[in-house]
Amino acid sequence: TVIFDEGIFARRAELSDEGRLMLSVVAEQLLPRMKEFVLVVVGHSDNSRMSPGGPYRDNQALAQARADDVLRFFSAIGRLPAEAMSAISAGDQNPPYPNDTVESRRKNRTVTIRIAPVPTQAKARRR
Repeated sequence: TVIFDEGIFARRAELSDEGRLMLSVVAEQLLPRMKEFVLVVVGHSDNSRMSPGGPYRDNQALAQARADDVLRFFSAIGRLPAEAMSAISAGDQNPPYPNDTVESRRKNRTVTIRIAPVPTQAKARRR
């Protein structure tokens, strides 16, 4: 699991320049082994209430947008095959850090990248 802390997302879902740079490095490291692994990008958020009229209806939607943006980035740079990736939202449930301080809430505005072995049946299709 790779957790990207502050600097990647604020109260929005678009990757920062720093986030893009970090993810480019991650993609370069993963590329040689993508026939062996699948990625699950999990979006997280803090437990702050959403602003009425904002672009996201709740923290679940915001976290999903974060995960989706990371997936779009990996696809756009053409490094990782789309069929080897998925994006899900943890919202403000199961945060990487407790939501009990301003600092912890800031750290929860993140994504986690889970790397898992390709199931045997899928591995045969990738060859």
